[in-house]
Amino acid sequence: MARRCPDCGHVYEDVLVRCPECKAPYSNTPRQILLTPEEHRAIVAELWGRLWTRLVGGLSVLTLISLAILAVQFLVLWKTAVQKLESVIENRVSDEFRQDTIRKTVEEVAGHEATSILEKEVAPALEHVQSEARSATAEIEKLQANVSELATPPTLSFEDKTDTAAIAEGLRLTVAISPSKRSPIGPVVINATLPRASASMIVDVHVSGYGADAAFLGLGRQIAEDGKTAVLRFQPQVAAEFWFHITVSEPETVVLSGSSYLRPKSFEVRRP
Repeated sequence: MARRCPDCGHVYEDVLVRCPECKAPYSNTPRQILLTPEEHRAIVAELWGRLWTRLVGGLSVLTLISLAILAVQFLVLWKTAVQKLESVIENRVSDEFRQDTIRKTVEEVAGHEATSILEKEVAPALEHVQSEARSATAEIEKLQANVSELATPPTLSFEDKTDTAAIAEGLRLTVAISPSKRSPIGPVVINATLPRASASMIVDVHVSGYGADAAFLGLGRQIAEDGKTAVLRFQPQVAAEFWFHITVSEPETVVLSGSSYLRPKSFEVRRP
């Protein structure tokens, strides 16, 4: 004989004690119907609606107007009471603040807060501004130094790094030429003279760079027909040391001079 599951409605043989679909045990007790939350809320709302209709329907129009007036009066009284209470509290706080203890406490708290604001916000900002000002001042001083250096005429000097060597053509004198501040602007002009020579004695003049980075541009040389004077021109590419070489046939005094920024200086060419 077939039976129906009271939970899911599935029909199965009465020899089974549980429903093969939902696994619910068989029971002869009728299933209790439970309401869902939505159904429960709908029933409660319907009952409240009927109750309100009966209550309002039993009151007259005059009664409803009286109730509305009473509600408005209650709201006005409530607002007035709240305002009165706020006024009393403000007066009470003002009176308490006039006392020395309360005033000192408030002043101490305000002082601590002001100190905290100064330490956390104002001091770092001020330090940042001071740092920026120091950096700007350093940059201005550096720029002023560069402008001052550019405005100062460059100078070259013949240093006492002399060397005399015997070569096939005669005696060669080598003198170091170094910039005192920076590389000169424009070409370097070196004049070599033999004030005591009585015959043609200058055989050769040339310049070389001291070091791999001492680059220069040769602009030409000229030896006078009398062999007593020579002119050499070159353009330094970097601020470095250069070597000036002059070859003479006999030992002699050589006076080196040049452009306005080269001071004359004498060297003795001797036999090594």
